[in-house]
Amino acid sequence: MGWSSKLRLTFFRDVADFGAIVAHVGGRRTATALTFLILGSLTEGTSILLLVPLLRLIGKPGEDYSVRVPEALHWLVPGGTLSLATVLCLLVALVALQAIFNRFKSVYMARLLYDFVNRVRMNLFKSIGRARWGVFTRIRSSDLDHAVNGDVDRVQVAAFSLLMLTQATLLLTGYLVVSLFISPAMTSFAILIGLILLVALQPFRARASAYGRTLTGNRQDQYRTVSEFLGGIKVAKSLNVEASYFAELGATLDRMKADNIAYVRNSSLGTALFQMASVIGLSLFIYIALV
Repeated sequence: MGWSSKLRLTFFRDVADFGAIVAHVGGRRTATALTFLILGSLTEGTSILLLVPLLRLIGKPGEDYSVRVPEALHWLVPGGTLSLATVLCLLVALVALQAIFNRFKSVYMARLLYDFVNRVRMNLFKSIGRARWGVFTRIRSSDLDHAVNGDVDRVQVAAFSLLMLTQATLLLTGYLVVSLFISPAMTSFAILIGLILLVALQPFRARASAYGRTLTGNRQDQYRTVSEFLGGIKVAKSLNVEASYFAELGATLDRMKADNIAYVRNSSLGTALFQMASVIGLSLFIYIALV
């Protein structure tokens, strides 16, 4: 097995372990938050769908402004039509309910993520406090400061991204199941296109992962320089070595800038290739489906 395969397996194993930690700490609230995210995604386009029949009435003065209800819903509307005022009231009520739900979902997600991050931060803080003295002789205090105050904040972003990834995976699975019943052949073709894109964009994902490790190292250097300078500023001034700290921090910031620009170039190139490949795949999909 090559090194790239081992790295991919390690990455997926780390993601699975991290997901298990999030689920363990959050408990049932993690499943509830995931359900809220899925419901939020499913209801995003509902208000837009209600506007579609209303748009057909534009430019038709003098006609009866009524909206026909689909036959499947005639049991709810005996006449088969709804007045314009009724549809507009339903639209306002739906958007209001959606706004209330989104607010509740956002607050719920914030509480869950902050509880998770605070627990991780406290566990790390306690572990540092209970560590033996020999550990501190091998680790700089600035690195510990960066881990508690910097890396833990990135854990919060990672937890939210993991929930969003799980949401997208579940929705995609549901859409694929439905599409398999509609057209197994075209669904298989769409899956094939997706797998090709997944493999083709692997180098860009690998570079992004490498950038994350580089960012951690650069941030540690930044914390180390600032912490040492501020912690021993009196000694630094007495020895007249402020310029060396200035130069060291400037070099670190320049390196972070160069790495960040390289990441943006890699990310934007990957996004552009993904968009172009998606259009090509969509065109092939439509051509094969219609011809």
